[in-house]
Amino acid sequence: ILLPSLLKVRMIVERLKLLTDVISVQANNTGKLKIAIETESANMEVVWEGCSNPRMGESYKVFCIVHAVDI
Repeated sequence: ILLPSLLKVRMIVERLKLLTDVISVQANNTGKLKIAIETESANMEVVWEGCSNPRMGESYKVFCIVHAVDI
């Protein structure tokens, strides 16, 4: 998939890295990107849905919807 704005991703990662040493990054072919952490006191994930997943050689505009979820 095509990533959302690297400025937005960096801002989120910078904040999450203050809470833990391990950050999970997951993506799939349906256009979903998830950045998550787990600590003893909390779990947090930020999910982008609808990210472009272009075929090779084609160009698409990058568009994602972001959801922040505290569990």
